[in-house]
Amino acid sequence: MFAFGTNTMIAGNLLRRFRSFVAKPDAIDSSLLAFFVCRVLQVSSQLAGTLSTETHPKLNWQQCTISGGCKTVSGSIVLDAEWRWIHQVGSYTNCFIGNIWNTTICYSNKQCSKNCQLEGADYSSYGISTSDIYLLANETNYQPFRPLNQEFSVDVDVSALSCDSNGAISFLQMDLDGGKGRFGNNQAGAQFGTGYCSSKCPRDLKFISGEANAEGWTPSNIDPLSGSGNYGSCCGEMDVWESNSFANAFAAHSCDVGSQNRCTDAACGTAAAPYSGVCDPDGCDFNAYRLGNQSFYGPSKTLDSNKKIMVVTQFVTDSNTADGMLTEIRRKYIQSGKVLANPTVQVSGSFNSIKSQYCGNEKSLFGDVDAFGKHGGLNQVGKGLGTGMVLSFSLLNDAATRFLWLDSRYPVDKDPSIPGVARGRCGPEPPATLLVDPGAQCVAVYSNIKFGDIGTSGGL
Repeated sequence: MFAFGTNTMIAGNLLRRFRSFVAKPDAIDSSLLAFFVCRVLQVSSQLAGTLSTETHPKLNWQQCTISGGCKTVSGSIVLDAEWRWIHQVGSYTNCFIGNIWNTTICYSNKQCSKNCQLEGADYSSYGISTSDIYLLANETNYQPFRPLNQEFSVDVDVSALSCDSNGAISFLQMDLDGGKGRFGNNQAGAQFGTGYCSSKCPRDLKFISGEANAEGWTPSNIDPLSGSGNYGSCCGEMDVWESNSFANAFAAHSCDVGSQNRCTDAACGTAAAPYSGVCDPDGCDFNAYRLGNQSFYGPSKTLDSNKKIMVVTQFVTDSNTADGMLTEIRRKYIQSGKVLANPTVQVSGSFNSIKSQYCGNEKSLFGDVDAFGKHGGLNQVGKGLGTGMVLSFSLLNDAATRFLWLDSRYPVDKDPSIPGVARGRCGPEPPATLLVDPGAQCVAVYSNIKFGDIGTSGGL
């Protein structure tokens, strides 16, 4: 139903809440694909199933340098472990049904880890399903990206993304092997898309650090496929692109931990104390609409969301080297052969990029808690980017917030004339079909991925 070629991904049929993305192979040179069958090595671990042989679909990208131009790099993609079939070892019985663990098979983290295994994915079946995609370097590791003193560009088409959805591209400070080496009880690894983490320390993951998250699991009362356990999974995050056809933003998130870290209780942040955790859940964001420029982005606006957009993000350091300190995150757009600068906004000063002063001014102007500064701000973000991050492509739906913080007024009980409350053109009312109608389709297209020296990947 949906397809992607060797350099293009099309995500569609948004049915679930977090990190949902679909990809289906099309026109792929199968001789360039890698094949493997994972074997179960031991028990009491995040086990890899053997019922389905997994073939990682090919996705090429380009590495660009000033001296050598852009060269094609052969890569592949892998489906997030969260959206895979979890079944009892040696049988076809589901370990997870709907949004609850099957307590006839397991009732504790260790028992679920011992009795249940993560199965390989039949990618052709995900044309109408949901998943999350990471870029692989090989069959055992995600592709590392170190963006300091570099730029990243990608073509996006979000013209079919409606309100309450989010087509997102992020760098995440995940373990490159999916945690297989650091957590000896993780036998699945990057080959099976394990190790997800973010600055929001999500608790909805079924496995964290190679162990089941079954204890304390509470099914969601608003999402029939979601729930949360005692543990969360935290790490640094750089959201390069969060968008639908009515709003877009990019945001840096600081985090105290240097890699994927399992949290519990207040360290994850709680509903009563959302900023008690080890990471900044909100980030320092740049959303032109929220910052007062309501004519820049959207259908038939200056940056027309009805058309394909090249999004170029540059990570500038104080020394203009990869060893320097991150001082600025710049953005430009290329559409229909024209370069469009990120709009300049007034935030107790003129800014068109993310800088430390901008972040502080924005938090103060909007009356937001400055968790970004609390956890080290732009300097801490730079440290994370310097270690090597994993590139994630997603199509998101969140039953809890409905992405009102991206495209509507948020919080909904505040006057939209208050600075920072109005985020986009979407209303606060829930849509009629997004969560309940399997036929409701949302599509995001990502293509022409480039990474390299500043000034080389943008094309103009």
